[in-house]
Amino acid sequence: MKVRLIGFVGILVIVAALIAAPVSAGGSTSGSSAVLGNPSSYASIALNSTTVVLGPGGVMPPGASSSNQSLGINVTCNERYTITVADNTGRPAATLGYMGNYTSPIYGNSTVTGLNTTLTAPLQLAGTTNATASVTGSTITPPITTGSTLYSSAQPSNNLILAPNTFTQPVTYYDPVLPTSSTYRIDLLFTLTYP
Repeated sequence: MKVRLIGFVGILVIVAALIAAPVSAGGSTSGSSAVLGNPSSYASIALNSTTVVLGPGGVMPPGASSSNQSLGINVTCNERYTITVADNTGRPAATLGYMGNYTSPIYGNSTVTGLNTTLTAPLQLAGTTNATASVTGSTITPPITTGSTLYSSAQPSNNLILAPNTFTQPVTYYDPVLPTSSTYRIDLLFTLTYP
């Protein structure tokens, strides 16, 4: 009986081995996939003010320079970039970069007056270098005409405020005093350019 029991257990072991054994031989297979993508370019520029007033209450004393540092430029760009500034007032080329007479209101849609005069000296503008963000600010050689570089950055910026931006207007004793309904004005266009 011992022989039969050993034989029966031996048959069970063989059957169990056949059930557990894989039908095919070993090996492996694999596949690959390349995942591709590239972020799109993104750029945003915003000014903290649409009006910069020079001199106390807009009055610029002769024989001095009136300055204002209130303008901040907020930049987000995921590439290197430059910011240029241009006179966008619409006056003749010879007067670009100079504050010229306009009828009041100072804030709003003004029009060129019949006086057709400009201040003797051109408006000056200087940006401020931000070494932490690797942004270089420039002092624009006056007059500001078309596409003068104010800032350049070799790397991206995220919600970076570039300030102060210093506007300076020298006023001479020869600059005409305008009637109460008029003011000197220049419209500047700030443009962010990236590759």
